[in-house]
Amino acid sequence: MHEGEAKTSDSHRVLADDQFVRRLWNSLFTLVGVLEPDGTLLDANDAALRVANLEISDVRGKKFWDCYWWSYSPKVANNLQEVCTRAARGETVRSEAIVRIRDDARMMVDFQITPALDDGGNVEYLIASGVDITSSRSAEEALRVSEERESLLVRLLKHQRETEDPEAMMLEAAATVGRQLRANRVGFFEMDGDDTLDFGPCWTDGVLEPLTGAFPAQGIGSRYLDEVRAGRTIGISDVEVSSLTQDSNFSEINSRSIIGAPIIRFQRWAAGFYVNHASVREWTADDISLVRAVADQTWDAVERARAIRALRENEQRLLIATEAAGLGIFDQDVPHNLIRWDEHVRGFWGVGADETITYETFSAGLHPDDREATERAIERAFDPAGDGRYEAEYRVVHRKTGASRWLSALGHVQFEAGRPQRLIGAVQDITAKKRAEEVLREEQRRKDLFLATMGHELRNPLAAIDLELRLTEENIQAFAKLPAKLVPHVNQLKELVNDLLEVTRFARGKLKLRKGTADLMALVRSAARTVQADVDENNQRLTIEGPVTLSVEADAVRVEQIVWNLLSNASKYTPRGGRIEAQLAREGDQAILRVRDTGQGLVEDQLSTIFEPFIQNDPPSGGLGIGLALARSLAELHGGSVSAESPGAGQGATFTVRLPIGDPKRAEEPPTPPATDLSPNLRVLIVDDVADAADALALLIGKKGPQTRCVYTGEAAVEALDEFRPHVALIDLGLPDITGFEVAEEIRSRPGGEDTLLLAITGFGDAENGARALEAGFDRRVVKPVDPEMICDLIRKLGPDA
Repeated sequence: MHEGEAKTSDSHRVLADDQFVRRLWNSLFTLVGVLEPDGTLLDANDAALRVANLEISDVRGKKFWDCYWWSYSPKVANNLQEVCTRAARGETVRSEAIVRIRDDARMMVDFQITPALDDGGNVEYLIASGVDITSSRSAEEALRVSEERESLLVRLLKHQRETEDPEAMMLEAAATVGRQLRANRVGFFEMDGDDTLDFGPCWTDGVLEPLTGAFPAQGIGSRYLDEVRAGRTIGISDVEVSSLTQDSNFSEINSRSIIGAPIIRFQRWAAGFYVNHASVREWTADDISLVRAVADQTWDAVERARAIRALRENEQRLLIATEAAGLGIFDQDVPHNLIRWDEHVRGFWGVGADETITYETFSAGLHPDDREATERAIERAFDPAGDGRYEAEYRVVHRKTGASRWLSALGHVQFEAGRPQRLIGAVQDITAKKRAEEVLREEQRRKDLFLATMGHELRNPLAAIDLELRLTEENIQAFAKLPAKLVPHVNQLKELVNDLLEVTRFARGKLKLRKGTADLMALVRSAARTVQADVDENNQRLTIEGPVTLSVEADAVRVEQIVWNLLSNASKYTPRGGRIEAQLAREGDQAILRVRDTGQGLVEDQLSTIFEPFIQNDPPSGGLGIGLALARSLAELHGGSVSAESPGAGQGATFTVRLPIGDPKRAEEPPTPPATDLSPNLRVLIVDDVADAADALALLIGKKGPQTRCVYTGEAAVEALDEFRPHVALIDLGLPDITGFEVAEEIRSRPGGEDTLLLAITGFGDAENGARALEAGFDRRVVKPVDPEMICDLIRKLGPDA
């Protein structure tokens, strides 16, 4: 016999040996159980078993917390296990607890576990006991609820006096009643016509979803609908058995028990207040009465608040319309040379409320450049042979501030005996419109300049490529030198496109930094090497000064891009024989880079615009005018800045970069291991409808060792799967027959397809396109133009071992 079985037997025998003790044990109203120190139940009295309809065999030998009384909740079971552990260490633990009894009901008990010690003072048993305190707690709870209900209406009244928002009033009433009645959902609806309930503010406790939108009135049941239209407030404990709701649709909104309080206005069902519960529930008369009272009180407050709000909104709309339109009214008495202006028009001219207005007052306030045209418009309007229409746009100079505003005037002249008598009309402030038009004109000018510059920058490398290709037609020996000659021009095109994409990423907030600790001096020297060819060509002198190492917390690639832009810009605008200096220093917690040149310098207006996209110095010296804009944006993204200074035209310029200091100990990066060739057993499928591009990419990848195959349609790619069985597939997303997304899904659906490395090839670099590619099953997205070395690197990192 095992030790546990022996203890169980011993406990039972001890109680059985003394029948009196056994009878006493089973006659207790208290629920009692005997446990081993490890929590195994040895015995339980009849009260404990009877309350849950259990036999001793149902629970004996189980862990106490796994027994029926406690197993309704993992949290309760875990807490009980902790209590048993404490008692096994000699501690008596007492608390209120909820136990499960027959029919899955609950009972609250005053619960205690006491350790029973042997002669040696060791814990031999644990005695668990519980006394039913449900009734006393229920009485206390009923008193508490009663007191809360007495103050509920007062609290709602106070809230309704403190707020003017009808929606807030309804929501507060719904939430208050919901918590008071412990309902699952409470809210208001309004009637849309006579047959549709339009649900409004709603409170839930999370058990039921809020009700929104429209619900047919007939859905509450025809008999219940008659009661509601008669204005009766009714509570239904179970809509599935009530005769009032036999033909209702309450099951569609998961309501089993309801209270509905119709709100009648002018003998019409105008709105309603409802209480929903997900399960059967008996509503008391107090519950129904409370819902009725809250519905009437709240709706009265809502109607008052809505009336006040409508009045204020009308007043506000009138005020906003007048101010937004900048409208003013004028009335000119032509024969007597008197003009009446309202306060808006007087404000435009800056004249006082008591000042007499004449035509001379009007004319004196006109901008000198607009006076003649405005007077001609008035003369045309005063011409009796015309239609009497007056229309003009002019600037007005405020008499006191000197500020000018654009006004649009529209009016009509009244004639008597062929003579003008009155000119009545309105003026509107159109200053913002005029400024917007000026901004649009400037943007159009910049766009035209950008497109012209873009065309120029693209034509240069394309012309060189065209000439080199024509040369190879004439001289086959030149073909061997073709790649070396074309690569710089192709790189130039790629840089132009990349710069444009960078600007787009900044504008959309999509550019991400890969920060680390980087050596700023090393980045400056690297950027200097990149521009050294331009410096040498211009017979310029480039010097670098500063600490040997100066670490920054930054994305090294982006910082080098900042430095390259500044050095390249300095070389462009510095004449032959000029000097360029790059000076590094540390100031507090910032690293400082100053790039000085002896170039054409900047005037004051340029200092405020030089960092805007597509802005170039005059005369322009190539590029798209976005380098400095990129530099500033990248620096700010790092938490730094870029600024410009210049004494004036022809006196050079200084650009200053400030970046956060980094930890120099982290600046060293491990050397990148040399790339290795790919396995000759690796099979790479290339799918692109541009055959020349596909064939060229296959040729370059094939030089690294793998087997390659090109297909030019999606259907051909699917057909090649069984025969070629690719380990890697490069798939253009914009195929002419079926899309690259569909090809990827087909590959993933086939046996072994989940192991294939799928690379999406696309000309679109936006996030939405990338997300869709990943959803279709692609491992990575590659944006054109495709770099074969990058593809090989991805295959090395992500591809299968063939």
